[in-house]
Amino acid sequence: MRPQSVMRGSKMSNYLDTDKSIIISAPAGSGKTEKLARRYIALLQKGVDVERILAVTFTDKAAAEMKQRILKILREEDGELFVKLLDKMPLMRVSTIHSFCGTLLRRFSFEAGIDPNYKVEDAIDSRIVWEDILFEILMDAGKGKRGHDLFIQTLSEKGFRGLDYLRGTADYLYQKTPFSIEAETFRHDPAEVGELIEELRAWPGVEEAFSGYTGLFEKGALQDMASFEKFFLTDRKEPRKRAVPLLKEIPDYRGWASKMHIYWKEKKTEEFVERTERIKEIFRICLEKYTARKKSKGILDFSDLEYLAYRMVTENPEWANILYAFDEKTDHLLVDEFQDTNNFQWAIVDKLTEEWRAGFGAKRAEGIRPTVFFVGDEKQSIYFFRGANVEIFRRAREKFEAWLGDEFCYEEVKENYRSLPAIIEFTNHVFSRIMDRAGRNFPW
Repeated sequence: MRPQSVMRGSKMSNYLDTDKSIIISAPAGSGKTEKLARRYIALLQKGVDVERILAVTFTDKAAAEMKQRILKILREEDGELFVKLLDKMPLMRVSTIHSFCGTLLRRFSFEAGIDPNYKVEDAIDSRIVWEDILFEILMDAGKGKRGHDLFIQTLSEKGFRGLDYLRGTADYLYQKTPFSIEAETFRHDPAEVGELIEELRAWPGVEEAFSGYTGLFEKGALQDMASFEKFFLTDRKEPRKRAVPLLKEIPDYRGWASKMHIYWKEKKTEEFVERTERIKEIFRICLEKYTARKKSKGILDFSDLEYLAYRMVTENPEWANILYAFDEKTDHLLVDEFQDTNNFQWAIVDKLTEEWRAGFGAKRAEGIRPTVFFVGDEKQSIYFFRGANVEIFRRAREKFEAWLGDEFCYEEVKENYRSLPAIIEFTNHVFSRIMDRAGRNFPW
């Protein structure tokens, strides 16, 4: 089935209503990008100038393909408009979110406090620089500089794999930059832990059964998780045979074990948080050096583009003028693969369209109704790809519904023209179970 036929046969119709702002949730194989391309064309057919439409996606390849798709549809279905558009192709604003942020920063480089001639470092080059700096810092830690204690402790516990562990954790934090890394510490009442230990000690036969571990009953001994494990588990992490019959003789041993398990879990979490905080210190050192190296070379990476653009439209003293400059040239915003949007990207889009949402401003006075068009698939927002947050999909919908009322439409597409029924059924089954546990209602 040709994409064009898919669109004409679809139950969807609101995506062509250029007076409405629309968010579409649609699965893979349902023609999401096709809908966006046709929405773009519908705006042109309405008489909107090409330079007043901003279409955003997440890769240069996707942006190029989107342009090609728009031109292909026009060439096949509206030759006259296609010829007119050819002369204005250089004015088409179809780009990645990072390219858009870069354009904003170059125009307001003075306000952003950056060199307007900065170079953008691609993801691969950024990765190489980061790896080099991380290696340098870890080697410095091994020589007795900052982070030495953590370095030695990790190597003693994990051997040479400890170096990979430190690199992996710091690398995880790097991937989240500039997003905050927060951890919760669980605290347990020491008195309650003492009661649990005394309760265990009072059981008949305990000290005899564990004669080799009587020292564990001494005050504070069970605070050591390694000792606790030796008390109940073998080196293979299996229950000690002599512990099983003993525990079965104890009244309500399951209740006691459950309480001790909670403490054990919290203690492990506490230790993990403490170590993570220390690794974050190494990460901060790396980040400082990484930032300094970029600054010395006059380069920015993709995270810098997002973060600086975000600060410029939300915190800069000139933010109102910056928003006005965007609003002056843009009437319609289209975003493809909306599920890949991260918190900073959404904050930028949210701020830029704030006046549109409010339903007032210079555009309305001139009879112009600005619109947004977001299309994506919540199920594809996995593993926080590029910091993506599936909750943004829901928040955007709720915000536009509340502000725009009848001028907003949310659509769910359930048709899939690419996958076999068995694959669709399996995917729906898996995701319904995952999302149900989160207490959320989704259209699958």
